[in-house]
Amino acid sequence: VISGYASISNKVIIEENARVDNYVKITGCVRVNGNALICDNATLEYDALVTDRSKISDNAVISGSARIEGNAQVSGRAEIFENAIIRGYSEISSNAVIYGDAIIEGHAAVFGNVEIYGDVNISGEARVTGNALILGNTVICDNTLVSGNVQICCVIL
Repeated sequence: VISGYASISNKVIIEENARVDNYVKITGCVRVNGNALICDNATLEYDALVTDRSKISDNAVISGSARIEGNAQVSGRAEIFENAIIRGYSEISSNAVIYGDAIIEGHAAVFGNVEIYGDVNISGEARVTGNALILGNTVICDNTLVSGNVQICCVIL
């Protein structure tokens, strides 16, 4: 279903029960399927994939070859780029930016002015918030909380 002033161009594929609504912009070779919901000024571009029961909303941007799967939610001006994968019940919001080959999964949450670059894995019930900068080969898992003005590079937490 496509409605509400959505702008769709190029080789976009929207299939199954996916919904696109309310001033969404989708361009490139984007694929949206399953029961995914794209709404409220979200932007999808290039080769992005949004599937399953994922929700992209509130000015979020999904770009490059990023994949949003499962019941993941991306909102609040969050930006997901390159080869990043957001899956499971993960939530990304509030200006968070994720680049590279990052994987956010499980019930992990990333919010605030967080920036994540590179081969980072955040999983379990982990929370990353504040003005955190996460770089390189970093793993944050289980019930770990990363908060405030921290910089983390190449560690396992």
